[in-house]
Amino acid sequence: MKISDLPKSPLWHINTTCIETGKNWRFSQEAMGDWQFGRRYSPDVTVADAIAASAAVPYVIGAMPLTISPQGWWQTDPATKEPIQKVKPRYRKVHLWDGGAYENMALEALYKPVEGLQNCDALICSDASGPLGEPETVAKSLLAGRLASPRLFDIASDQIRALRSRVLMKSIESNEIEGYLLRIGVPARKFGLRSPETDDYLTDAACDLCLTYPTTLTQIETDDFDRIARHGSEAVHLTIGTHSTNPYLKSRAVRRPGQNGGET
Repeated sequence: MKISDLPKSPLWHINTTCIETGKNWRFSQEAMGDWQFGRRYSPDVTVADAIAASAAVPYVIGAMPLTISPQGWWQTDPATKEPIQKVKPRYRKVHLWDGGAYENMALEALYKPVEGLQNCDALICSDASGPLGEPETVAKSLLAGRLASPRLFDIASDQIRALRSRVLMKSIESNEIEGYLLRIGVPARKFGLRSPETDDYLTDAACDLCLTYPTTLTQIETDDFDRIARHGSEAVHLTIGTHSTNPYLKSRAVRRPGQNGGET
């Protein structure tokens, strides 16, 4: 199936990083490209290829090459994204990396620090980034079945994520936008709950296991998958249930399956 064949709603934004331009190359039902290279409307690209590009981990899986059609490209206004004039592609082929190489929280399509939310009323951002670990060589990590990238890349990526999250939280806390930042590894205790209130939730140690779970080349164990899925459900319930003043979102906040009759 091609991206342009997807229903118009909800609008998809599949994020990648274009090596040639260094910009956030996005695929959606409406268009593909970035503001520097240009955009092509009704993109003739399959959903599978777009997702494969979005998952092309730098330095490990490698970039996905995408052959560019010479027709149908437009220069667009960076502010409004409206087409200005037709352009000829600078390259006949681009190479696309994981969108996290540009910005791991994928906020740019929906939120800009000065302009606020883009074509949405509320933003829920899930930050599943793990902590910056100890230095380790790429070769050693790959031999152990773990994905890894050069240390300087990890440091830069960690700093970008930290800065983006701080800017987002400032907008949320100052009521400039309605938004929620869900962070992996945050236990129920962080929301002011005390024992025995926290007994219905994953323990602090179990949340730490979710935070430090490595990105590997092997199949995830069932127990690990269930723990991370439960942690995600609890993070949504606790974050939105605690901070939201929106009755609709508050009613949609879900509990984990299991105790007290809660449902996912």
